[in-house]
Amino acid sequence: MNEGMRATQCDPPALCLSVGGVVLGLYSGLPLELLPGTAAFRCDGVPTVPVQVIPVDKLPPVAGELCGEDGIFRYYRKGGQFYQLAIPGAEGSVSLTAYPADFSKITLYINEGAFPGVVRTADKVLQLLPMKQLLAHHGAFLLHSSRIAVNGRAILFTAPSQTGKTTQARLWRQYAGAEIAGNDRTLLRMAGGEIITSGYPVDGSSPVYSGVELSLGAIAVLRQGPEDRAERLPAAAALGRLMEQTALDAWNGEERTQAQRFWLDLLKRCPVYRLTCRPDEGAVQCLKNQLERDEVIPGAVDTP
Repeated sequence: MNEGMRATQCDPPALCLSVGGVVLGLYSGLPLELLPGTAAFRCDGVPTVPVQVIPVDKLPPVAGELCGEDGIFRYYRKGGQFYQLAIPGAEGSVSLTAYPADFSKITLYINEGAFPGVVRTADKVLQLLPMKQLLAHHGAFLLHSSRIAVNGRAILFTAPSQTGKTTQARLWRQYAGAEIAGNDRTLLRMAGGEIITSGYPVDGSSPVYSGVELSLGAIAVLRQGPEDRAERLPAAAALGRLMEQTALDAWNGEERTQAQRFWLDLLKRCPVYRLTCRPDEGAVQCLKNQLERDEVIPGAVDTP
């Protein structure tokens, strides 16, 4: 292990990032560039979770029992300690992450011996961390959705890929003056009795990076159709659609249970609609009318 390059947690972190209300403090033995997208999430303050990034010539051995994998990483557990190992390729594994169940600290070992220079940006570090589990532990969940800001509140469009999330966000910008605050991924968490939404540093093929936090107004589950129609979904149907679009580790039953509880709580506070629509101005007006009727956003005021 290259101990000479290890930073200590007594030192100030090289970089702090606020992701879903969790402040990650990066203590890195590698120089990390801050790309423009990740820069939107830079913050000051005391880290919630210190992350030690350690370059090594060879990864430490993994101990414990295999408890799951997701096609990118394999997960192991030994007592109260967890390990996330990048699935090996021809040259071996690029990284190994070690962390306790409470995520009080994370150690990320980078295999510089086999993959020199592969990690030199903060967003790459995030991609190598168990972010879904970490965020779920802190009560934050990642929904595949576009996010717009309307009258200071967030409206989310969620659906499988290629259904029109980005298109609907752009139509709202064009016809209703909304601001696009996220293109593909939105983090949601409870804070102060409200559902708070925020962006994510990795945001799909047409990224919109925004560190702005907005309280949630409503979620629209999109479905393409020949006419525009908005209808509020019953809780059971809404829960199913939200779970389908939540980024979760399929092998992790506890994480799934946490997400279900979060969505059920959200459904008591915010409406979820099915929006059957075309990619046109009518879709905007249809949902806008429904949101005004349900007082999610203010309606037009008639003047005498």
